[in-house]
Amino acid sequence: MKNSKQEKKSTTSKTYYCPHCQKPLMKGDVKRLNMACPYCHKLIDAKGDELLNQGTARIS
Repeated sequence: MKNSKQEKKSTTSKTYYCPHCQKPLMKGDVKRLNMACPYCHKLIDAKGDELLNQGTARIS
C-alpha cells in the first residue's frame, strides 16, 4: 500500500520532451536539464519548464 506522499508525487510528475526530435526524454521534476537526447543524440541545455510542451521548447 502506497502512502499519500508517494501517490501525490507520482500524479504531479511532468513529461519533458527533446526540443530537436520532440520525443519524450523523462518524467519527473527538474529545474535545469543538461544532457544528450537518447534518440537524436543532440545536446540539450535548457531550463526544465522550456521542455514541458512538446514542440514549443527553445534551445539555449
